[in-house]
Amino acid sequence: MSGESGLRDSMIGDLWDRVTAYRLSEDPQPILDERALATVTRLADLAVDVRPDGTHVDAEALAVVVALHMARATALPASTRGQDLRWAIRFHGLLAGADVLPAQVRAVIERHAAQVPEYGYLHDDGYAILHDAGDDRAAVDEAIHLLQQAVEAAPAAEPERPTFLSHLATGHERRFDLTGAVADLDRAVLLLREAVASVPPGGVDAPWLLAGLGRTLRNRFAVTARPEDLEEAVTLLRTAGQTVDTGSVDYPMILSNLGSALLVRHSMSKHEADVEEAVPALRRAVEVTPAGHPNRHVRLSRLGAALVTRYDLRAEDSDLDEAITCLREEAADGRPGLDYGNLAAALYRRFVRSGDAGDLDESIRLFEAALARSTADDPHRGHRRSSLATALRSRHAIRGEDADLRRAVAMLRNDSVLTRTPSTEKRRGPTVAQDIELTVESTSELAALELQNGVDERSPGHPIAVHREEPGLTPGTVGDPGLISVVLSFASDAIPAVAAVLAAWITTRRQGVTRARKVVVTKQGTVIAEIEMAKLENASGDELTRMIDDLLRDDGGEAPEV
Repeated sequence: MSGESGLRDSMIGDLWDRVTAYRLSEDPQPILDERALATVTRLADLAVDVRPDGTHVDAEALAVVVALHMARATALPASTRGQDLRWAIRFHGLLAGADVLPAQVRAVIERHAAQVPEYGYLHDDGYAILHDAGDDRAAVDEAIHLLQQAVEAAPAAEPERPTFLSHLATGHERRFDLTGAVADLDRAVLLLREAVASVPPGGVDAPWLLAGLGRTLRNRFAVTARPEDLEEAVTLLRTAGQTVDTGSVDYPMILSNLGSALLVRHSMSKHEADVEEAVPALRRAVEVTPAGHPNRHVRLSRLGAALVTRYDLRAEDSDLDEAITCLREEAADGRPGLDYGNLAAALYRRFVRSGDAGDLDESIRLFEAALARSTADDPHRGHRRSSLATALRSRHAIRGEDADLRRAVAMLRNDSVLTRTPSTEKRRGPTVAQDIELTVESTSELAALELQNGVDERSPGHPIAVHREEPGLTPGTVGDPGLISVVLSFASDAIPAVAAVLAAWITTRRQGVTRARKVVVTKQGTVIAEIEMAKLENASGDELTRMIDDLLRDDGGEAPEV
């Protein structure tokens, strides 16, 4: 028996078992869970083979596909059953009279087939195209066009219209992912607001629609940094979590998204209460998600991140150990694109706590694996390089191997030139500050390493020049942090003056992380700005804006919004 034939038989048996269990118990869970939907979709792909000489179907497989969709249509509310009913009608039509379904099932399908409005099929075609579109912009555009036609044709009283609006919003979000056009995100938010407003607050569809709007607002916050979006996202997701049926397939998804939004808000506000609410929500989401579920790895990753965050606040060993357990299970999945960085960071924290060199060695291996899997445009790549450099420095301190120290210096040097600025960065808001802050921290670590090893880098084109000033010219004694200057060199296509001011300002706010007395900025070998730390220690936001305006006028640029 071939592998594909065995898979086919296994899926047919699984789906008939689910349909039978529903008919005997009237418990819809077996036919409504995500695994059932994934299985029936995969079997339908195998059962229908479009060839140049016509469409060939596997009647036995297609029969259970029709039966499962019909069972779902009877179990779901009127607002969401239509798509399953229409798929059952379509697949039944492909059977061309084959006697593989009970007569009463065929009669029900034929009766409904004459009553289905055309806009339902427009929606289904658009949603199917969107599901398979991937990164194909033309396919996404076509899907949006069809879904928009369905929304416009469906009357206000159509029970499925909120679903149509939600799926059209998904199309606009997908196009935003491809183009970065915020107008698509704005359109998605408006569509989801209309969908939420069209259902009663206690209706069965309200929780997942509220959750969809909350998730989209959280995603828009990541781009625009509008605090009101994040606040509303948390409120909506919390309401959805409180009102959704705990047996619903949407329950773990809503809890996971709530936990994610709370962690984002904590990263901005530092309110410990957000983490305290996020951990149990994310833990429950994992508990009700079975092993093998396609989204279990995402929920494990979020729970691991929340537990690490709480460990940083409380320093309770149990949080860190549980986080590592979650992240190890996530890593065991072995799926393409897996990021080992979170597990590596958790293991490094445990090394710092316990001194276990095994955790340190494993964290270094995992940071290396994370970097090997990342691409040049990965927003986390710079952070991973910095973290690996920190771990290598720690191992050098234990074992004294110069190779670790040299690798740490190389890691930081490669990550220490600011190549993105507020005017060119696609992702705005907090991401810009985080990128600049990471670069400043990497610069300071490299400065400390090179001073520690007696390195005096002054060669043309070197991104960082670190030197000691004459003790007689600067207050303090040899070794005083005030004796260090950091020189940042930039390519001609950057706006280094702005970057330098922001870097220096962030540094002073972090109470001298770089230990630099000043930051000197050069462009193509010419000094264009010197930022004295003392000048910025008490700078307000307005004063910072004026300083950037002045530097940009000198540099020929335009001041961005700060």
